[in-house]
Amino acid sequence: MLAGLICTPLMPSAMADTNTKNAVRVAGTLTRIGGKILTIASTEGKDITITCGDTTKFSREADKALVPAKFADLQAGQQIRSYYSKVDNIAFAVLIAKAPAVSTVSAPRNTVRVTGKLARISGKTLTIISSEGRNVTITCPETTKISRETGNQVTAARFEDLQAGQQVLSYYSKSNNVASAVVIASSPATPPGPDTRNAKRIAGRLTRINGKAITIAPVEGEDVTITCGESTKITLELDKAVKPGKFGDLQIGQQLRAYYFKSDNGAFAIFIANPHAVLKPKK
Repeated sequence: MLAGLICTPLMPSAMADTNTKNAVRVAGTLTRIGGKILTIASTEGKDITITCGDTTKFSREADKALVPAKFADLQAGQQIRSYYSKVDNIAFAVLIAKAPAVSTVSAPRNTVRVTGKLARISGKTLTIISSEGRNVTITCPETTKISRETGNQVTAARFEDLQAGQQVLSYYSKSNNVASAVVIASSPATPPGPDTRNAKRIAGRLTRINGKAITIAPVEGEDVTITCGESTKITLELDKAVKPGKFGDLQIGQQLRAYYFKSDNGAFAIFIANPHAVLKPKK
């Protein structure tokens, strides 16, 4: 259980010799390893990307103690906990949990994972707007395991606890779209980096570039125009890696996720999904 992972007191002490004023904590499922870059689907519904350096300390839960580990011990699908710098996303420490949490499913090969906003509930059918801007429809039979993330705990839940507007994570069969598990996130997805109460998120297709202003057409709602500045962090999400990008990587037709300030629509983070795949507008 993730609860056991969260309660262990040894993790912060591994950082005693580092400057933790700029430290951020994340716990969740390790979804991707690209070089020394880790992508974590956090318990709050965020996708967090961190970089492991020579000074990153690795450990693993073993029964009731922590033992040293190394980068090579990391595997996609593990539950991990990490402390990293909010300045450059460099990890101070990474802890590998002894066992997966409720939200990690030991799934067959034909299982697909989706995270996003629950847009509609019709009978036992859910429609989810994924973080990539796709509409995914899944069916929840009696065998579907429903759980809820409350803070850092994962507890059992019921189908009736699902509500439109929630952030959810689900594993489902790509052959028939039947869900094996649905997890209700404790809070909506928010961007990595600074704690910004003034932040908004949009996912959709890039339809226009005008100077440093870009227009994004979401799956639902009106188009949004945001402005990119020198501090805007752009990230390329490749098939097997995540790497830094630049404004010049943006192209009309790409699928984006962007985080911006609702006060002035200034963007502080943009993620380009599969940057080489440029989509044509729907007719």
